[in-house]
Amino acid sequence: ARHGETEANRLQITQGQNKQNPSTPNTYGDYLNPNGAKQAVLLGKALANVSFQSIYTSPAIRAFDTANAIIFYNQDSCDKTFVENTLIVEDGLLEIDQGAFEGMRVEDIKVRHPELYDLYKRKPSQFAFPQGESMLEAKERIGRTIDRILRHKSAEENILAVSHGGAIALVFIHIFGL
Repeated sequence: ARHGETEANRLQITQGQNKQNPSTPNTYGDYLNPNGAKQAVLLGKALANVSFQSIYTSPAIRAFDTANAIIFYNQDSCDKTFVENTLIVEDGLLEIDQGAFEGMRVEDIKVRHPELYDLYKRKPSQFAFPQGESMLEAKERIGRTIDRILRHKSAEENILAVSHGGAIALVFIHIFGL
């Protein structure tokens, strides 16, 4: 599941991992805005009847808070041991490290770095964020994380990962071998 909206999302500001902005000692980045908090509640209510055996989250506060909303509305579907030991923070679910582009508006990136933006759009597998991850590095990191999560799970278990748009796209690329 993707996290709810942040003010940076609304303003089309690139967040990436946003590690330079610690929210708490164990989380990073921007909090959900009021609309994002509402989205998290709606997602929690929509998943209220799903009995999850594991819930993983990126350490970004926007994902962490979304996961906690899901847990809050999911408590009746799960046994008490699950609810008490539910949320597993997984660094490998962080968004792609967008390096020097973090904190920039998408429109500014297009104007200041048109050749990089064009490469990102046309050939993302050949793209690397300045001072950040390449798309291939991010795909490998996220793929290793998903493989590790799934390694000891059965097909009957319901597992939820709360992450980010770019990371989720790379999960699909990894799973389907694209």
